[in-house]
Amino acid sequence: MILIFLSIQLQALGDGDSLSTATTLIATKKYHKAEKLLKVLHNGNPYDLNTAWLYGQVAWWSKHLPAFKRIYSEAVQRFPENMYLKLDYALKLLENGDIDEADNLLDIYSAYDPTAADVLLAKAKIQFWQGNYDSALRILDSKSLGQEKTIEANRLRQDIYSSKSVWLEFSSFFRSDDQPLQSLSSAVSTGMYFHKLVKPYLSVSIPVFFRDSITQAIQSFSIGNKFGWIKPKIEVNFNAGIAHLPDNSYPMTFDLEVSKTTFRHLLLFGQVARLPYLITKASIETRVIPYHYFVSAGWDRSGSWNGKLSAGILHFSEDNNSVYSLTGWIFTPPIKFSSLRFSIGYAYGFGTSDECRYSNVNSLNYIESHWTAPIEGIYDPYFTPVSQNAHSALLRITYDPGKAIKAGFNANVGFWGSTQVPYLFLDNNQGESFINHGYVTTDFQPDEISAFVLYKLSDKITFKAEYAFLRNTFYTSHTAGITIKMNFFNDPETK
Repeated sequence: MILIFLSIQLQALGDGDSLSTATTLIATKKYHKAEKLLKVLHNGNPYDLNTAWLYGQVAWWSKHLPAFKRIYSEAVQRFPENMYLKLDYALKLLENGDIDEADNLLDIYSAYDPTAADVLLAKAKIQFWQGNYDSALRILDSKSLGQEKTIEANRLRQDIYSSKSVWLEFSSFFRSDDQPLQSLSSAVSTGMYFHKLVKPYLSVSIPVFFRDSITQAIQSFSIGNKFGWIKPKIEVNFNAGIAHLPDNSYPMTFDLEVSKTTFRHLLLFGQVARLPYLITKASIETRVIPYHYFVSAGWDRSGSWNGKLSAGILHFSEDNNSVYSLTGWIFTPPIKFSSLRFSIGYAYGFGTSDECRYSNVNSLNYIESHWTAPIEGIYDPYFTPVSQNAHSALLRITYDPGKAIKAGFNANVGFWGSTQVPYLFLDNNQGESFINHGYVTTDFQPDEISAFVLYKLSDKITFKAEYAFLRNTFYTSHTAGITIKMNFFNDPETK
């Protein structure tokens, strides 16, 4: 219906050279030029509904959201009796994520036409996003939706049934690095929906590590709940469990993650966790369970600039040591070619530790009797960067044709950086020999490349394949794996 009224606007604006030029620019999708022209026309006659409406529409197409909201808001105030203007504005606000403001306008239009298909479908979407699945289904069952909205309504109905269903996810990843250390990590997770605040899940993970002709397996079990509040836009994910480590201990684990969206695009995130550290060769056979503290603030806006700042601490209570990290990145607005999107960006990373955990492999007696330089060392039991910083260029490519397949590629290529690399040497203090360490400043350029392909085999089964290459100060690794997720629900057409 909104498209019909837009067509009427274009016809009404057909007289006059400026208006004719604006409609021609719109027809050729030159929205920025058309917006500039319509701005002049609108400022000259702000009480012309057709010009104001078209000006707001073009600002929306141009992704100039502040201007879009200002123009539509002023038009709604100046033409309060025009219900179709209110409906058009409400649907665009809803698409932009302004749920409360959109809902108020939809209520006004519902009083005018309670059976409007556009309004019913929009109301169902709001109930779905708020976790009120049964309310959304009742709206979708309304006969007033009509044939024109059947396809979109059925798609939403499938999303609701999928969100309410029992789900099962299986993943398996193989990782190999040059420490050398290899691992095959398999995990199974399952969960279901009871209420918008009660969405429990449980996970079982069994990573198997291969090092120095030794095979060691670790088992972990956790149960959690993931839920959200739509009004303050807060999501909470908490799980707790137990792990069985190679030293035959059974430590308790937990992970609490809280995220909040504010200003529509600013995502704040915090995490507190106690999880096993399973990265170095030494950590596989030694009980290493640090506390994780992590915070970030990211600007996530589709089609525009995106960025994030993050800070983290790994605190190892066993030896009262901490590893610190600070990262930041920014991406330009994407360049679009059909279903492809390209973005470039810049990243910075910094890491350091209170104390270095680089130690000698052989005993002091062996080193004294077989002394060679340099003395062989290893990070035991975890990696400890010292004054490590790097600058990187970023590339992001996504392919999303809006069908069953989706793919992505990310590259993080370091172009300048440095780190303090530790070395060991034999020292003497008043006749007593000991192993000492020093540092040498070394250039450091990390590289990270990752890619994925996601394929929907059906509305109930999703397959994802992933690969990642990582080169940092400590090791070079390759990781590849698959994830399969299944939802168990009845098709909407068969209900």
